[in-house]
Amino acid sequence: MYDETITQLAPLLPQINLMRVDMNRHGKTTEGRKTFTLWEQADDLVALLNSLKIEKALLIGISMGSCIALRIALKHPARVLALVLMAATSTAATAADKQAFEYVRQPGAVPSTSNPPSFQRIKTEWVARQSGAENVDAIFETIVERDDITDMLASIRHPVLLIHGRLDRTWKMEEAVIIRDALINAKVRLEALEDCGHRVIYARDSEGVGMLIRDFIAQVMANK
Repeated sequence: MYDETITQLAPLLPQINLMRVDMNRHGKTTEGRKTFTLWEQADDLVALLNSLKIEKALLIGISMGSCIALRIALKHPARVLALVLMAATSTAATAADKQAFEYVRQPGAVPSTSNPPSFQRIKTEWVARQSGAENVDAIFETIVERDDITDMLASIRHPVLLIHGRLDRTWKMEEAVIIRDALINAKVRLEALEDCGHRVIYARDSEGVGMLIRDFIAQVMANK
């Protein structure tokens, strides 16, 4: 999660200890793995929980973070209390996905179908948030080489809140529906945001999203 996410959620969750983690090659985490899979990212986060002596956590992920959260629930189910998955996918990258991320990775490359100023702004933000273009490359490889875990999701039995924007062009609304339908042994709630794209909570007015998360966490804690 980004700093903006914590800023928005903290006032709504005064009784919850919120922890934001800079994963490999993200933010200030410039040491550690230079290349990594989503599964390795999941293992690294569990190692962090171990070092902090945190037995269980409610995982909130956005975009790639949601992919990591799903893999923690699959590989380390005993460490998960519940999942909040925003702008998530469980499928492998398509050829179109790989092309789109290639545009983000390569300086100066802008697809003819996009709005150039908007696309350049996204690329500049990626480099800034990941502390340099070299880190964007590693993150790019992780995303485009992800595996399809849809058939594994039936093993998840944690409560799950899915939040997805109907205007999401990175991972379309159908991706959230696929996850919901595959979680046959979990209590799942899918919230579709009508006028929202991939940026579900940060960089936009998203008080409503924060309240969805607040109410979900309250239900999870009440049923512990």
